[in-house]
Order: sequence, then structure tokens, then C-alpha cells
Amino acid sequence: MVSAFNWACIFSFQSYNKAGGNRMYKKALLALTVLLLLFFSVNLVFSAGDFFKGLAMINDVHTMIREYYVDPDVLQKKELSYQAIKGMLDALDPHSTFFTPEESRDMLTDIEGSFGGLGIRIDKKGDNIVVVSPIEGTPAYRLGLSAGDIIVEVDGETTSGESLEKVISR
Repeated sequence: MVSAFNWACIFSFQSYNKAGGNRMYKKALLALTVLLLLFFSVNLVFSAGDFFKGLAMINDVHTMIREYYVDPDVLQKKELSYQAIKGMLDALDPHSTFFTPEESRDMLTDIEGSFGGLGIRIDKKGDNIVVVSPIEGTPAYRLGLSAGDIIVEVDGETTSGESLEKVISR
């Protein structure tokens, strides 16, 4: 049996031997690469196994709720999934959160300031509500609104000095 020290000595000697050094170096590098791949593959398999066990547990609970809940007609499968995801993220930290598609759309509207019905993105500059960009193919785009246009009123009410949120909600 060759110890690690002996192997290192043999490897050192062989690496200086011009005839066999290159071949020995390649074999050692190949062996090291194979060992590292095996090590990381085993770790990946075990961590993936834990992940799939967690998914299976969530699926089992979901199945039990569908089968045994007292009033299965009120169950909304999508809502159950959304709440499960929210619960998982809430367990992480107070800054991780999940938004349903509707919540996400509402949040983006608030952040970007877009009028979905007209198809424009707006922003507040000073006291004015300004078009950031019209969305191609929408009524605003077809009417010729362009970036920089100032929206002076909505439904007959002035927008000057109004908050972006208030103008969007009209």
C-alpha cells in the first residue's frame, strides 16, 4: 500500500522525469478530477433528495386537504398553493415575499405608474404627470402619445399637484 506521502514523492519524482512525467501528471489530474466529481455528485444527490422529500410532503398535505377537508367545494387549489408559498417565504425573513399574479400586476402598476386601460407608463415630475412611454399596440400608442407628453387632466379633473397613485386610480 502506498501512503499519501509516498505517492507525493513518487509523483514529484515522476513529474521531473521528462519521459514519464507528463503521463503521470495527466493520470493524477484525471484521478483528482474523478474524485472531486464523485464527491460533489454525492452531495448534490443527497441535497436533491431532501428537496424532493419536502415537495412530496407538501403534495401529501395538499392531497389530504382535498380529500378530507370538511367543505371541499370552497377549496381553491391555486389559493392554497399561493398561501403555501407565502408561508415558506415568511419563514425565511421579513424581506422575502411572494406576490400572486394579481398582486404583482398591482404592485408594478404602482411602481411603474402605468395606465393599463390606455397602455401608457407614467411618472410624476414636479407637479406634472408625464408619459414615460406608450405601450405598443394600445389605445395610447394608436392615439400618438409619446414620451414626455404631460397629462393635464383625467376624466375632466386636473392632474396638477395630484399624487401618481391618485391619478392612476381614476
